[in-house]
Amino acid sequence: MFEGFEPVTTPEVAERLDIGRRTAYARLERLADSARLETKKVGANARVWWVPPDGDPPATVDSTGATLSDETGVTGTTGNRLDESSDVRTARERELARYERLFEESKDVNVVVDREGRFQYITPSVRNVFGYEREELLGEVGFEYIHPEDRERALLEFAEMVERPGYEPTIEFRFEHSDGSWIVLEALGRNLLDDPDVEGLVIYTRDVTERTERERELERYETIVETVDDGIYVVDETGHFTGVNGTYESIVGQDREALLGAHVSTVVEDESTLTAAKRLEAELAAGERSTATLEAEITGSDDEVRVGEATFALMETATGHERIGVVRDVTERRERERELERQREQLAALNSLNEVVRETTEAVIDESTRTEIETTVCDHLAASDSYAFAWVGDVDTATGNLVLRTEAGVENYLDGGTVSVDPDRGDTASPAAAALRTGDLGTVRDVDPEACGDGWRSRVANHGCRSMAAIPITHDETIYGVLNLYTGRADAFTGQERSVLAGLGEVVGHAIAATERKQALMGDDVVELEFRTRKVFAEHEFPVEQRGRLELDHAVPVDGNAFLVYGTASVEGAETLPPLVDEVPYWDGVEFDATVSDGEFEGGGDSSGFELRMTDPPILSVVASLGGTVASAVIEDGEFGLTVHLAPSVDVRKVIDAVEAAYPNAEMVRRRQIPRSRDHQRVRGRPFEELTDRQRTALEVAYRSGFFGWPRACSGEDVADLLELAPSTFHQHLRKAEQKIFDELFATDVPERGQ
Repeated sequence: MFEGFEPVTTPEVAERLDIGRRTAYARLERLADSARLETKKVGANARVWWVPPDGDPPATVDSTGATLSDETGVTGTTGNRLDESSDVRTARERELARYERLFEESKDVNVVVDREGRFQYITPSVRNVFGYEREELLGEVGFEYIHPEDRERALLEFAEMVERPGYEPTIEFRFEHSDGSWIVLEALGRNLLDDPDVEGLVIYTRDVTERTERERELERYETIVETVDDGIYVVDETGHFTGVNGTYESIVGQDREALLGAHVSTVVEDESTLTAAKRLEAELAAGERSTATLEAEITGSDDEVRVGEATFALMETATGHERIGVVRDVTERRERERELERQREQLAALNSLNEVVRETTEAVIDESTRTEIETTVCDHLAASDSYAFAWVGDVDTATGNLVLRTEAGVENYLDGGTVSVDPDRGDTASPAAAALRTGDLGTVRDVDPEACGDGWRSRVANHGCRSMAAIPITHDETIYGVLNLYTGRADAFTGQERSVLAGLGEVVGHAIAATERKQALMGDDVVELEFRTRKVFAEHEFPVEQRGRLELDHAVPVDGNAFLVYGTASVEGAETLPPLVDEVPYWDGVEFDATVSDGEFEGGGDSSGFELRMTDPPILSVVASLGGTVASAVIEDGEFGLTVHLAPSVDVRKVIDAVEAAYPNAEMVRRRQIPRSRDHQRVRGRPFEELTDRQRTALEVAYRSGFFGWPRACSGEDVADLLELAPSTFHQHLRKAEQKIFDELFATDVPERGQ
């Protein structure tokens, strides 16, 4: 083959015979095994071959494995004629050369190892991928370069591949680069130990370090996406889900399997929200913005409505883009914000309401009629930024229906509807009707426009209001009407706002009562009601039957709901009055000017004055609250006669109801309008207008008790005790009252000098 039988290398043999190096190496090994060649390893990775001195030159070996005569080319192991197979051999050799070239020029590192894992062959790309020269690795055990943590797994797979020729595992492991770093290889093993052209295990490797890093990065992102507290979703351009995380499943209350491929409308049903999302997506696609934020209501599996805030952007894909969104459950945050907004609104309303109360209080003092007072209140409330409109209503005693007295901020609010105060008929749920029946403030904090139906709720909703309050106008347990207030705020009229409104009703009630008392004092006519009751004390079990005459002449309101009633009694009346005081609940005590002894008054006379203390008497309280007076009250032999005078503008039904409630057997025998007596007008005229309630009470009780008589029937300390005042306080009220009365009686107009 070579002259002189000098040692040659495998590449030299391959080049001379124009065959692949691996093919040349395999065949040279077979000749060496048959003792026709000698061989030895030279250096780290090279090997040389030569003919032994006593051996015959080897025949030329063709690409099919047949030996040929190096001179005649006729004889060899095949025994076939050369000219018959030369074309086949040439084609085969060229095919193998092409495969060898492709194998050698592969950018991936492909190796052949023996049973012990030593490198027998390595493609040239090893330098670019592993950083080693091929000669450095040939003959080395490859497992020594595998990361210790991956080595055992690789050994097990390798051993399995050696034992099972058909087993072709694919594994990943870290391989040590020449610079000391670790690269990640994906390796496919194939057992070709029985292939005479290879006789080893072929390992096809690929550097997947970058791919592994990308996969790990994607895994990290996936872990982050699955563990964040926010929901994450991905939808395609048609609005169908292509990805969601676990938090998003929890927010919308649907499983991932049900969401993937479903349209976003299965989660967000509101058409306006879906339209807004498409508009924002178009702006993102046009580059007008980089991100967008949108809120939507989401109904979960438990039918609970949650508020989701989605921030989303677009991600390009091979066919267009996808929308990636991060959803945060902001239900609690929105509730807190709404609560803060409600608190701010309530604070603003409260400040406004306090201002309205102050202005109203100042205004109603100057008003002379009930209508003017009610109009002033409604005007002030309707002009406030916190309220929409207000109106005042009262009961029509003839029909029992609610009637409008005045309104502001609205026109003809009650038109088209009838509201009865009678609980057995009409709109019994009306807050205004309930307030008139019970005297308690009623509120409706959220009128749902879509579920209000007919009646008063529909009227509220039609005016754009969400809350209303029905405020009874009261004074001393008398209900003058109801003030109705409306606002566009939901959940209004709570806390301090409710308390201030209740106080406003009392302020207005007090002003109306004062006005009616003033009218009753100054008017020319009065309405006279006369009642008779037989056996007035029939429901009480007295130890003695009431006899004689008791005449109640005058009642003076003192502290709170207490009254001092002055009257005269006959001898028999004086004897039966103390047992009555013990039995009647609101009669507290009585004192006589003279005592009865042996059937007559000491000192003589047919009658004696007395002073009767009452607490919260039903008839006196109502009459006093309406500015009326008890003109006459006589109890004689168990029969009670009562005459009451009221201003014409007063609702007389309140007095009638009070009398019938206190005395079920009472009957009204007369109702008429009469002119006020001149003496009454004179006494109740201007001097008394200047007195405060305390001053007037002190003056009147002192007068009725005999403080101004001579000799005095009682001292200032006695009168102070009756009024439950300190003596100094009583004398202060008395002196101021006297001063005002005398100023009015004795003052004269004195012309200025020079006139």
